[in-house]
Amino acid sequence: MVNAKLMIPRFANMGQYNTIVVKVRFLDIPSRGLSALVSNGDCCDQDATMALVKSRQHVHYMAKCDSGSVSTFHLPYQTGTWNDAYYIHDKFNLEGLSNNMMDKFFAVGSIKASQAALQIGFSKGFKNFHGYMDEVSCRKVTDFVIGVDASDSISAPNFELFKNSIADLIRRIDIGEGRARMGIVVYSTTVTLTVPLSSNKDMLRLMAMKLPHAREGTSTEKAINVMRGIFQKQKRDAPKIGIILTDGISKNPTLTANEAKLTRDLGITMFAVGVSKHAEMKELEAIAGNVCESCIWYSNNICYVSHPEECALYIECYRKNVYGRKPEITHQIKTCPFGKFWNQLTLSCHKCKIPGTVSYIYTDEYMRNKRAYWKCVNHKSVPHCCSKGQIYEPNVGCIKDKSCSWYSNKCFEECPLDKDNKNVCLTKPYGYYKSKYLMYVEGMGWTGPHHCESGTEYDKRHCGCKQVNTKHKSKKVCKKELFLPFDTDLLDWSGNQVLVRNVGVHLTGKGAAYFDGHSKIVIPKLPIMNKYAELVIQMKYLEIGKGDTSAHALFSNSDCVMCKHPPPATVSLTSTKDYLHYSIKTSKKPATTMKIASKSCDWNSVEYRHDRYNLYGNSNGLKNYRFALGRINNNNAPLQIGFNHGTKNFKGYIDEFIVYSCKYLRYLGVVSFQRYSVSIVFCLMYQFYEKMYLSFGIVNS
Repeated sequence: MVNAKLMIPRFANMGQYNTIVVKVRFLDIPSRGLSALVSNGDCCDQDATMALVKSRQHVHYMAKCDSGSVSTFHLPYQTGTWNDAYYIHDKFNLEGLSNNMMDKFFAVGSIKASQAALQIGFSKGFKNFHGYMDEVSCRKVTDFVIGVDASDSISAPNFELFKNSIADLIRRIDIGEGRARMGIVVYSTTVTLTVPLSSNKDMLRLMAMKLPHAREGTSTEKAINVMRGIFQKQKRDAPKIGIILTDGISKNPTLTANEAKLTRDLGITMFAVGVSKHAEMKELEAIAGNVCESCIWYSNNICYVSHPEECALYIECYRKNVYGRKPEITHQIKTCPFGKFWNQLTLSCHKCKIPGTVSYIYTDEYMRNKRAYWKCVNHKSVPHCCSKGQIYEPNVGCIKDKSCSWYSNKCFEECPLDKDNKNVCLTKPYGYYKSKYLMYVEGMGWTGPHHCESGTEYDKRHCGCKQVNTKHKSKKVCKKELFLPFDTDLLDWSGNQVLVRNVGVHLTGKGAAYFDGHSKIVIPKLPIMNKYAELVIQMKYLEIGKGDTSAHALFSNSDCVMCKHPPPATVSLTSTKDYLHYSIKTSKKPATTMKIASKSCDWNSVEYRHDRYNLYGNSNGLKNYRFALGRINNNNAPLQIGFNHGTKNFKGYIDEFIVYSCKYLRYLGVVSFQRYSVSIVFCLMYQFYEKMYLSFGIVNS
């Protein structure tokens, strides 16, 4: 088909690999113009950063690197017959092979990050491929070392199983020059055999079948130490994997855990494979590392991690503080609701990131029908089920189920949508404490108490913490100190006539301002921030070119013009590849920082708030806060949008930028005269942190 294509929507970002190899075996049907073989284009109107395209006589190679370079070249191929094309990039060169003809072009840096799917037979701006494909494969160069336990606790049959498994693994893995390498470490009381990293497949299989079984003690820590040394001596720019085959009963578990952590800290991924039913699971976990090890913990001692294999699953980690000991960390695997998958950036299950396709079949290993499917509507997945007697056909819709018959009840099975979306509240109140609650965790029972955020209380009907109703306690009054809508000009529309100095920022004419990575906006005379009871800054932005890991400034109050040495910012918000970083310095606390996940290739709605007690952050509905007592330090510097001293300037679009100042009114009294039906309310301003207020009433007798 001329318009056919295949998409791999959740293919990992190619920029994270040190070397990537894409092989395409194709037989084309001759046509005019350029047609696509493989690319990663067509997401948020982004162009491809890697592409393999063919013309009538040549295969064209292209790579865009994060260094800014674009590399292209072409090689001939044969029409009317099968062709093998290889696309290889190793952060230094782009290399191509076409039917044993090779060319190479300088291409330094990683392939530029793209949010797009890997697409076979499609690339934005070119025709779809017309012909046949026999194989498309993506390979990454890997180094791995296997540590084999040859102690007396490993029986002879199990050790033979070790040798056969390793030999079979070597046979299956693509080991060879320019591809994967493998090493072996055999240990008991000491390391008895060391095979350095090698790409000689035959030699490795021969060595695997001749591993010595010393049958002495177990010094796993020594094997891990030697394994780390092999990686460091024969290092190359490739992922490193260490595998320990053991029963997990070493002489010194503490030393083993320490050596494993040192190895993981070098970027080496560790796996531990337990042998026999007596394997020590705690030691195996200490070698491989806990799935919650890289967690960003929130105030309620919960964090979330992506599942390593299934996109619809995620891992919820729990940390329980025990007095006098290290915190106990447990986890459980959870499933996203029907029709959704986990997104680590937003820490939620709602985002539909697969471009170009209207709907998808919902498959599950426990499902016995094909009625269920989900589709993307405004970048969100919406669950659906076909009517009874129908099944979902991908890219077509609901069609009649030909397998239905009067004697089969398959057509009348329950739609999984009906049972997957039931609301089950896993929290409950904690005694009479309004700001605390308990959470049910499978396998642990009711955990807690957990604390609600400041200004919220637990609501059983809401099944969570809810904003406190302050109608009869205090009234927060906020006013705009600065309002930049960027519609028709770069002036302040708050009514305060705040001076705005533009340095290279341009209006798009569509309600946004464009920052080119060198421009900024300076607010030199904004009133001192530390005089407010509460400071709120809100903005909407879309960042472009977010492929690197460096920080880019959204706003700060750094770079004092009148100072010889610019003081550091006391208020700042910066953006990195996946997160927003909040920072504040107050009179009571030198520095408070936190981070919240942000979206790339999409608009972000952000709020920065400080109320003299806490620093609050909100990124697209995802919230976090940190204790930050005191007033904001005054550094006599202007507020700058798109700039922060020591970080890169912002590059992208900002839709609006608003600064609010908030104060709190407390009721002093109410005087009511029934005869005249007049109510007079006297108000007195108190500082936010005062806990008491006076109240009295005079009633007409």
